[in-house]
Amino acid sequence: MKKEERNKTRINRKMIFAILAVCIVATVACSVGYFHQKNLKSPIEGVSQKVYVQGMEYLDTMETTPVKNLTMKYISAHKEEKLDELYAQVEGVDFKIELGKKPTEEELYFAEVIDKFWESWVICYGHESVISEYKDSDAQAIQMFASMYKGIVSTFEDEIAEEKSMLKSANDYSDMQEVYATLENLWNEEAEE
Repeated sequence: MKKEERNKTRINRKMIFAILAVCIVATVACSVGYFHQKNLKSPIEGVSQKVYVQGMEYLDTMETTPVKNLTMKYISAHKEEKLDELYAQVEGVDFKIELGKKPTEEELYFAEVIDKFWESWVICYGHESVISEYKDSDAQAIQMFASMYKGIVSTFEDEIAEEKSMLKSANDYSDMQEVYATLENLWNEEAEE
């Protein structure tokens, strides 16, 4: 009888340890899964982390000197074309987001917002290109005009940077729409002032 009781006790202990081990493993697996899933999300509802990170990297790259120089060189060679049409044609620069096979509506719109940022930067670089053509002029009136014009372009750059911050803090589709709308009207507002 004692032997049977000992065997039952051993079996009960083994079952308890097995149940505890399964619970611990399940808890760890759930925690890892939760944090992994959390890392896959972006701050913008409906936009995957992969798409979001790629877009944000593109925004940072748009502001770099090599991209600016490439863009200004391209603009100088294509003066007959409108600035707001050149952004999709600058050779050596590609800011198209890889959306995958089944992008969400939010991801499609996020890609449009990134395109709008690029269009805004190209317009800005285009105006800087125009200013640089006149910087060596001796005419005082041209220098005064170029100086005022440079101030407008500088304000334009600041506004783009502000909208970039707004996109970084965006939570949903409507926040992205606000950023897009501001970028859409940005140069008109600056030119009017």
